[in-house]
Amino acid sequence: MLLVACGPSTPDEATTVSQLEKFDLSATTELSIRDRGFGPEVAASLVEHATSLKVLDASGNLLGATGATTLASLSLESLDLGPGRVWIEGNRIGSKGARGLLASPDGTLVELDLSKNQIHADAFEVVTHPLVTLIVDSNDLGDEGCIAIGPDFEELERCVRELSRVARLLATPSDTPTSSASPGPGSS
Repeated sequence: MLLVACGPSTPDEATTVSQLEKFDLSATTELSIRDRGFGPEVAASLVEHATSLKVLDASGNLLGATGATTLASLSLESLDLGPGRVWIEGNRIGSKGARGLLASPDGTLVELDLSKNQIHADAFEVVTHPLVTLIVDSNDLGDEGCIAIGPDFEELERCVRELSRVARLLATPSDTPTSSASPGPGSS
């Protein structure tokens, strides 16, 4: 029996950093390395070899704060670091990794998914990017994090106004009964 091992035919099929590095990524503008379990070493490789990269789906990997901060030196427009199908805990970049991404001087990043990455409110002290889309669900931001993000995102402001309106309605006693009482025995 002859067993022939074939390597990946595209960068999207690479399962190791060394496989990924075998491709000429210098002209690549979009890349998906979703659910590969890559660590921070892949970020360093992309910075070195994928200099034209604009869109990166690195969801479901294990980049950590070091990998996220390293990716900040790329001129990305869209970056997905959220959970994947296999690695469902995001990239575990934490607040340190989020700060590294958000405070980078490049300013080209407009779409960023940081879902489920163990991020806290302190990650949003400095946001220098002209972000249009920021996804931060399933993190521990609390009120402080939402307030820190809020002024820069029109949609968040709208949601906060709506929540405030609903809270006021719920806190105001109603003059109309919410249920009708059934007449007692002997009532007509």
